[in-house]
Amino acid sequence: MSLGVIGALSAAGCVLAGLFELQGFGGPRDSDPRALYLCGLAILLTASLGLPLLVWRALLPQSPPGWLLGAVPVGAAVLLLLGLGASR
Repeated sequence: MSLGVIGALSAAGCVLAGLFELQGFGGPRDSDPRALYLCGLAILLTASLGLPLLVWRALLPQSPPGWLLGAVPVGAAVLLLLGLGASR
């Protein structure tokens, strides 16, 4: 349970950091967002939501499959983060 909570909080932090980067918070507003930073946030976002799912599947192999339930929000968040960064 605590790993899932930490993963969810980390995911929320990654999304907020990405949105702040896209808004230009803390830097010049006229500059483009750093692509490498956004890619790193996307990787961390995937890990923060994917690792708790992998642990859940390893510890409870008889439970129903949650890959689709986990992959859809992770994929949507990563595509949103990278799509917003590419559109600027």
